[in-house]
Formats: sequence, C-alpha cells, structure tokens
Amino acid sequence: MFGMSGRSLLVLAGLLAYGGLYGLAPAQDLRSELTAGRRLAHEAASAREEQLEEAPGNLAARVQLIAYYRRQYSTKERGGNFQARLKRAMFERWKAHLLWMIRNAPETEVLSRYECSIWQHEDQETYALARAAWSQHLERMPRNLEVLKNVAEFYRRNDPALAIEVFERIQAMDGANPRWARELGDLYQRDILQLVVGGGLGGPDPVAAARALHQYERAYELSRSEHEDPLLRYLAWTAWGAGQTSKASAYAEAMLRQRSDDRGLGDRIHHGHLILGMIALADGKLEQAKDHLLDAGRSPESPRLYDRGPNMVLAQQLLERGETEAVVSYLELCSTFWRSGKGRRLLPMWIEMVEAGEIPIFGHNLLFY
Repeated sequence: MFGMSGRSLLVLAGLLAYGGLYGLAPAQDLRSELTAGRRLAHEAASAREEQLEEAPGNLAARVQLIAYYRRQYSTKERGGNFQARLKRAMFERWKAHLLWMIRNAPETEVLSRYECSIWQHEDQETYALARAAWSQHLERMPRNLEVLKNVAEFYRRNDPALAIEVFERIQAMDGANPRWARELGDLYQRDILQLVVGGGLGGPDPVAAARALHQYERAYELSRSEHEDPLLRYLAWTAWGAGQTSKASAYAEAMLRQRSDDRGLGDRIHHGHLILGMIALADGKLEQAKDHLLDAGRSPESPRLYDRGPNMVLAQQLLERGETEAVVSYLELCSTFWRSGKGRRLLPMWIEMVEAGEIPIFGHNLLFY
C-alpha cells in the first residue's frame, strides 16, 4: 500500500481506531481496565507500552498504564535519589498517557476517576496543559454531554465556580436527570458552613444555602424513591442554613420517621435530632435543645458516623452557653458509634477539655453533613 511498512500500517490502524486522524474517540466504558491497571506487574506494563507503540489508539492499554503509573508514583516508600528519580519517571509516564487521553479521547468515562485526577496546587504545568485541552473540547463540542461531564469533574477539583458553570450547562440539556441537581447542590453547600481561625463556627451563608437547597429539592423531587434518605440530610441542613426553619424542621422530622433498619438509620437519627435541636436553641428552648443533642448521641452506628464521627455544631453552640454537662454526656454517648482510631483518640481529649471549661477545636466535625 504505497510502500508503507507493516509497522506503519499498524500505526495507521491505531489512529483510525481512536479517530485521531479525522475525529475524536467514541466514549468507551473502561472502568475495568483501571482495575486491571492497579494490579499490573512491571513486565505487563512494559508489554502495554510496546502495544501502544504499534497502536496508539489502544485505549484499554493506555488506561491500564494510567492506573499502573499512578499507583507506582503515589506509593510511599523509603529511598534515596534513585527512588525519587524513579517516582519522577513514573509520574512523567502517567502524565503523558493522561494528557493523550484528554486530547484524543475526551468522552471516555474514566477521565473523571481518581487515577485521572489533576490538582492545580500539586502540578501547575500538567493542570495548565489539561485545562487548555478541555477548553478546546468545550469550544468544539459545547453540547457533548460526555465531554461536559469530564470537564465538570476536572474543574470540581480545582475551580468550583467553573464547575458550577459547566454543571448548569449540563442541567439545561439534561434537566430530568437528578444527578446534576445533586452535583450543583454539593458545590453550593461547600460555602454554607465556614471554619474560622481558632476553630469557631462562622455562621451559615444564607445565599449559598438557598442555592444549595433549591438544587437539593430539585434532585429530591426527581429521584424521591432512589435517593430520598441521603438527600433528606442535606435538605434539612441547607434549609436551616438558609433560615427556612419550617422546611428544616419538616425534613428533620421526615428523617426521624424513617425507621427502616438500614445503613443510613444512624445518620438520619443523628442529623434529624441535631437540626431540631438547632431550631429549638434558636427559639430559646434550651432544655429541648439539650434533649435533642443527647438523642443525637444515642444514634445507632453507621459507616459515616463510625468513620467521621458526630456533628458538633449544636454541641459547640451549647458550650458557648456554658452547658458543659450536656456536651460531656453527648461526647460519651458518641463513643458507641465513633469507634474508629480517630474517634478513640479525639473523644477522650475533647471530654477532658470540656470538663476543664475549654471549647475544643472541633475542626471538620463542624462541617460534616
């Protein structure tokens, strides 16, 4: 064929396979290849590299290598200069394969996965190259949902404001899908509760809370049967943050009415009582607020409570009013579900500080929904 070598024909076949000559790669589900790449041996990785030399459009091989190199350069090992150089080499290979995928196969679902995540604060050069590629795709394919989803995930990690813009564009195109309302609600709710220096709680941002509430309510209406339980927690907190206490109370009561014995039962009881306690405290009903705090501490264990522990917003507000006894009792009750290593370390320290008249820095436990 016009004097082309066998190798050239293979390369041409690879280019045509992924559309590199005349278009872009079709979307493929390559999630299983990420799993395979995490388990790849060094010899197998070398074989995949050779395959790509012959057929650059072998997306399965490329995705496997992305997962392989990500694991290699992320693994914590002791070592000197040689180990550092090796990790750098692994990073450069990961970067090359990932940028190739972004430029040539932007619809591929795995680009939104952890192995393909790029953080601007860690590597500004890679971020700039990836951003330039995604910007070109947005100009060329402004209504391609698969591309838009990947762009939104890319910006979510680095520029939430831009992520919101892209998710709003997606929502305008695919408004019946509750996922986009949930994504937008999650992005807006980041700004609802802000930690301030010294561990105090900056009050809710009612504007962000109202935006988040609108999106969560939209997702709730679109997917009531599928996502009702976890959404109720967000609905209650964002309604409280937006100052819509009647809605917050209604969502909290709905959580407490759902007594099905599932993995989310503890979360519903915990957050339902906390919201009602916050409302009671705002209404000047101190004893009722303390009762709700203790009921929240009696929540059964859930995976979230076991790992992250209790929400401390109501407890901190009670401490600021001098209610140390109720908060100590709450922390003691929380030991039944916050049994992770972090919980076993922090709870005794917090109890000791509260008993001494101090208010601990509760950190992220003021933010957990």
